Amino acid sequence: MSKKVSSKKEVVIDEKVMQKKMEEAFDYLVNMARVVEERTMDTKNIPDLTIGELYVIETVSKNNNKPMSFIANKLKVSVGALTTGVNRIVKKGYLNRIRDIEDHRVVRLAITPQGRKVLRVHDKGQQEILNEILSRVSLEEAYRVFTTAAEVIENYYLMKEGNKYEK
Repeated sequence: MSKKVSSKKEVVIDEKVMQKKMEEAFDYLVNMARVVEERTMDTKNIPDLTIGELYVIETVSKNNNKPMSFIANKLKVSVGALTTGVNRIVKKGYLNRIRDIEDHRVVRLAITPQGRKVLRVHDKGQQEILNEILSRVSLEEAYRVFTTAAEVIENYYLMKEGNKYEK
């Protein structure tokens, strides 16, 4: 049996091809995640929410009764931008504003039962996708890829924003 010895040139070409395919896969992943979320919202009778509004509701759910400034920081937006979105979401019945008892200048956000219902639909779709991923790779591999990607994207964002928003 003879073994084919790879030349350095072949390895470089393979790496360039792999890099290009990885870039294409990343673009596809980002685009399809948006498309899947939009279509899921349309088909699951959540047509009155945008994806951005859904992210606000999700963040409030994970940080219930926290001040708006805390939620804005988590979402990497200004309090003013968050206020605009929250106004619409409160009118739709997914969130409540609560004035702080000790400091009436502080506004806290809380999720409503209607907001929880929407998140259950959203979470179910995400879980189905994660289960499909885990049917193809180990939990450890998926964890490593997702946490690394999240860290890289967060660092990229902070670098581009000049640390405008804290972690």
